[in-house]
Amino acid sequence: MAGMNRVKNLHIITSKGKRYYYHRKTRARISAEPGTAEFYHQIALEDAKLKKNKPIKGTVGGLIEAYRQSPDFRGLAPRTRKDYEKVMLWMLDGKKKDTPLTSFKPSTIAKIRDLAFEKHKRTFANYVVTLFSILFNWGMQYDFVESNPAAKVKKIRRSSREGTANRPWTAAERLAAFEAAPPQLILPMALALYAGLREGDVVRLPWAAYDGRSINFTQGKTGDMVWIPTGPVLKTIIDSTDRKGTIMCLTTRGTSWTESGLRASFFKHIRALKEQEKVQTGLTFHGLRTTLATDIAEAGGSEKEMMAVLGHRTEAMASHYSRQANRKKLATSAIGKTHKNNVK
Repeated sequence: MAGMNRVKNLHIITSKGKRYYYHRKTRARISAEPGTAEFYHQIALEDAKLKKNKPIKGTVGGLIEAYRQSPDFRGLAPRTRKDYEKVMLWMLDGKKKDTPLTSFKPSTIAKIRDLAFEKHKRTFANYVVTLFSILFNWGMQYDFVESNPAAKVKKIRRSSREGTANRPWTAAERLAAFEAAPPQLILPMALALYAGLREGDVVRLPWAAYDGRSINFTQGKTGDMVWIPTGPVLKTIIDSTDRKGTIMCLTTRGTSWTESGLRASFFKHIRALKEQEKVQTGLTFHGLRTTLATDIAEAGGSEKEMMAVLGHRTEAMASHYSRQANRKKLATSAIGKTHKNNVK
């Protein structure tokens, strides 16, 4: 069966000593006996599907395919490419991919945004608008389109009932969460709260990134290197963790976390605390990173210092936390003045 490895578009997976055959691009299972005429016929049928579904030039499907092959897309950080791919696959589903680029108007983008909202909620719908804007801006450079119809399309606002996205945790919530956390969640939560790591970076962080005093790693979202000194609390937690593999954070079974697995365990923990009325609504894992940013701002940290810790490329996000901290200081000062007047 050595020749099987040379068959175009054939993907072979070996599990428990048994081989399974799949079409590499369509991911369809090839069920016929390897090497038989039926086996090659099934592969040919899957190849034909690819030709049938080939994007048509001048359509949104053609624009997406061209962008995928561009240095701009290939140069993105792996996490960003992955996020874009999810949205592009949705855009390519059904008849949407065959929509002519010349027919796109702001109202067309708005209707697709609203459809995405119905199917996948607000965050995904807004990502659709963002990606359309990126695609059309890129397409303008190569004469695919003459304008960007997504430029003036507004994103869907967060409902007041949803609360603040990834809000900072209160001191009481932090204490309650860490005191009741199962052992396998303590280090992941500490890396987010005390080092500002994103969920994806937490599950992939190797022991090699830690030198006993600091963490030096490449952010999955931006591809940038970030160096963060470990404070006493995080250092204590890391040093008390058994090294059972190359990755820092492991499940109870000693395996590496997946992002979805960590997220599920984290929210199970938070739901239990909420039922006990020890925390309020709105706690997220990313909110621990927000908490660190807020703590830095309220301690008087500069926007440059915040960018160094959190790996932000622009001052926009850092400015947001600084403004929030300044409002808090001004409010405290204002109430203090009224109290003095009332005492007189």
